Amino acid sequence: MSADPSITLEGLTCQLGAIRALDAITLSIGAATLHGLVGPNGSGKTTLLRAIAGVVPPAAGRVLVEGLPPHLAAAPVLARRMAVLPQHPVAPLGVTVREAVSWGRIPHLGRLAAPGPDDLRAIDRALEATGVQHLEGRSVETLSGGERQRALIARALAQEPRILLLDEPTAHLDVAHQVEVMAVLRRLAHDGLTVVVALHDLRLAADYCDLVTLLARGRLLASGPATDVLTASLIREAYGDAAVSRGS
Repeated sequence: MSADPSITLEGLTCQLGAIRALDAITLSIGAATLHGLVGPNGSGKTTLLRAIAGVVPPAAGRVLVEGLPPHLAAAPVLARRMAVLPQHPVAPLGVTVREAVSWGRIPHLGRLAAPGPDDLRAIDRALEATGVQHLEGRSVETLSGGERQRALIARALAQEPRILLLDEPTAHLDVAHQVEVMAVLRRLAHDGLTVVVALHDLRLAADYCDLVTLLARGRLLASGPATDVLTASLIREAYGDAAVSRGS
């Protein structure tokens, strides 16, 4: 695991209308790590991911992705560095898994260019990395929830990004598929990809993430190994007494 920062937030403050969604967040996310963002609804997890993706500009402070302010970067430049899987991704219908994954090559090709040997190899690697190569001929709409999520991750990997952002990729999946997806993300991070994932499930964060950042009310409460961050006192501060009682 590299300690070099891939993503740097310095006093990041973001406004969503009249709401201060993030309040002076300072955080470094190292390369080749699986970094979990946790916190209650409204804590700022999604806004933080969107700020890193360049969708939400800073009201104060700054975001740097490999030294580049993402909200000022040209979309094709950013797409070659970073892939994003939002909370409610649109799964393509009427196409095979391989066709859907091939769309991840658009930042390298443009919409009218035919894929070449390098593109085909990138697609093959993405299918293999997510364990869906045996499904490549299946229609996307015939997949289970876990299979579809892994296919969407494969599409993101076909971009050949160095950074992967995911917002609640395990939501609405059963336990077996949650574990399946998290195992894929951990393997990708340990193979060199920087993975930042927003999660509701604290147990998944503790079991799979190298580092965890706990947010509440737009503020950073703690960041580090799960054993240091997901303590009873910090969980109580973020979620309230009821959360600690349910977890005990």
